[in-house]
Amino acid sequence: MGAIAGFATYLLDKPVLQLEGILADRRLLEHVAREDPLEDVLREYRADYLVVSLGTVRAERRDGCYAVTEPNAEWAGERSAKMRGEICAEPIAHFFTQRGPNPWSRFPTLETLVWDLRGARWRRPSAEGSR
Repeated sequence: MGAIAGFATYLLDKPVLQLEGILADRRLLEHVAREDPLEDVLREYRADYLVVSLGTVRAERRDGCYAVTEPNAEWAGERSAKMRGEICAEPIAHFFTQRGPNPWSRFPTLETLVWDLRGARWRRPSAEGSR
């Protein structure tokens, strides 16, 4: 989640851990640099929810699990370090925000998924298809 989830951050009365863009702290930066498993990092930070917003790519589901890469290459670039995981739960919210009608609108139609991490099952990502 990055700048796109900023509005949700504004509305919530809870702390938010940002996984891309301006990172929360040096420890999180080190997790990203080591490409630690996303599940482990979210658990360490006691995250309750995961919000993922995608523009030009769509959520990838395999065998009942969603492949999640943070920060996603779409926003952070292909060469940046990434944490990966596969969350084996249905999102509690899944919606699309249509692209703005103006020619200067920067973002495409956005897909947003929200998972409740409390009790969610994870599996380590397979080698293929993780972005």
